[in-house]
Amino acid sequence: SPDFTKTVNRFVSTYINFSDIWKEKYGISFSFRQDGANIFGANTNDKWSPLWSVGGFWDLGKEQFMELPWLDNLKLRATFGYSGNVDLTRTPEPIANIETARYTNYPMLSIRNLNDPSLRWEKVGTFNLGVDYALLKNRISGSVDYYLKNGKDLYGTTDYDYTTWGAQATVVKNVGAMLGHGLDLA
Repeated sequence: SPDFTKTVNRFVSTYINFSDIWKEKYGISFSFRQDGANIFGANTNDKWSPLWSVGGFWDLGKEQFMELPWLDNLKLRATFGYSGNVDLTRTPEPIANIETARYTNYPMLSIRNLNDPSLRWEKVGTFNLGVDYALLKNRISGSVDYYLKNGKDLYGTTDYDYTTWGAQATVVKNVGAMLGHGLDLA
């Protein structure tokens, strides 16, 4: 009997990172990543996902106008970027099992996972603003960060017309979205 159990997933990535600091007060950073995979649907043309981030800081505590006896450190930070995710259990092709029918003992093909020709990367955009501080000869110090995360094309269950393809009434596709925000204190 034939053996169709082998699955080959291929990934390739490229990275570029850059950062620079001027006068020990100002800094920027940039990163770019491009991930490629062979598991995405033909309809999306999304085999390569560009993911990137950019950030910067301003160390206000080192500015002359901020030289205060009770202020030891005050740094402002900001970042924005996109990250991606892929679920290896999802596939643009249907997954079937070759089995023996219970009552007839004839071979049969049983569809286990419906295909999704529109399968693509999950993407999350993240924006972050932060402040690092130290006061009173570093007796009081900490960080305050505000973040905003916006997820799109997240994997989620959606209705499916089972009359066109077997008895499954739902299928997992890129239909989800999520928005989250909050404050981190440290």
